[in-house]
Order: sequence, then C-alpha cells, then structure tokens
Amino acid sequence: MALEEFVHGTGYAEGLRLTASVTDTYVATEISKFDRAEIPDMSSAQPESLHWISNYTLSSVLGGALPSPQREYRFSFLRHAMIAYSEHNIARYATLAFLDSEERSFGRYFTAIYHWEQFVAAAWHALESLHRAGVVGRLFEPGDGSTAEQLRGLYDETKHAESMIDTGEMPPQGSLAVWLCNSGLRSIDCELTFAETGDLLARIRDWAHVVEDPLQARPYDW
Repeated sequence: MALEEFVHGTGYAEGLRLTASVTDTYVATEISKFDRAEIPDMSSAQPESLHWISNYTLSSVLGGALPSPQREYRFSFLRHAMIAYSEHNIARYATLAFLDSEERSFGRYFTAIYHWEQFVAAAWHALESLHRAGVVGRLFEPGDGSTAEQLRGLYDETKHAESMIDTGEMPPQGSLAVWLCNSGLRSIDCELTFAETGDLLARIRDWAHVVEDPLQARPYDW
C-alpha cells in the first residue's frame, strides 16, 4: 500500500495520520466515524452508591440478616451496582477526553473502551445477582430487544472475545468485539445507547434502595 494512502485519515501512528479504512479495519470498527457522544452524567448519584453496602450491613445487624443465599446475592448486587456507577463515570470522562483531544489517540480510545467493558460487566452482574436473590422475577425475554438483553449480549461478547477470534465470529472490520459509536456501545448483534446506560443506572439505584434494607423485597419483573 502506498504511503499516501495512509495520509489524511483518522488516528495517529508513529507520526502518520492513518486513513479511515486502515483504522476501521485494523483498530476498531467505526472508529473513524466516532466523533460525538451524549453520555448522561450520573456522577451526582455516585457518592450515594458508596454507602449502599454500609447501609445494608447496618440494617442486617439491627434488623436481622437474611438467610443464605439471599444475603450473599444482595451483597453481590450492591457491590456490583457501586462499581457500575464508578466505571460509568470513568468511562464517560475517558470517552469525552478522547473526543476532545486533537490527535484522537488509540490509547485514549482503548482506555475508554476498557472502562465501558468494566461498566457492562458490573451492571450485568448486578442485574443477575438481583434476579438470583429473588428480588426480581425475570430480567428479559429472549428476543425482546430490551436494555437488559442488550446488556447481556454485550457482556457475553466482551467475555468471550478470544473464543470469537478462534471461531471467526469477530466483526469483518476492526479488532474489538464491542466498540464505540456516536449513539453508544455496539457489537455485531447488540447495541446499548449512551442514554440507555443512564436509564440503567437510574433503575439500579432504585433497586439499591430496596436491596439495602433486608426486610424489603419485590418479586417483580425487572
């Protein structure tokens, strides 16, 4: 490939600007088109999340602890819910830092992707723990396209990225199972918008207020 084919694109590598074709093929799907993101700022609720486990522990001591395994599952939900809030805030900051930087460096992009992957994992484990605790009856119906189903799909694809490489199931372009686009997080089969990540955290916060009190339970659907 001629040197001039690398010039006047998106992304820097050793002082050269790479073309959109090169970055989208060898770095991340749609990275050349990723130029804006409206990500809900959920940071105002993060300080509250740091107290959920303390509140749960105190309530368990004063009001009586739940039997196992509900006790452990509720603890797991609150722990992952707290992490989900933290990772969302970091991912948002890292994503905006990438978009605001003139060079749009790959290092900044992959830092943002890493924290989004951690958010996805923590949020899914929080929902799964909520279900296993018996607080909610179901998370989604297969094929319903809900936020919970999209979250599960993205989690599975980040978790099994290596096996997807082995079986040739990765995107035809790019080197990531999950990537960033202007609307949110995307894979071959799933998409979770940035707006949906905020809605998801808001619902997790509502459930945290229930779960932190061992005497409360809602056998409802998510």
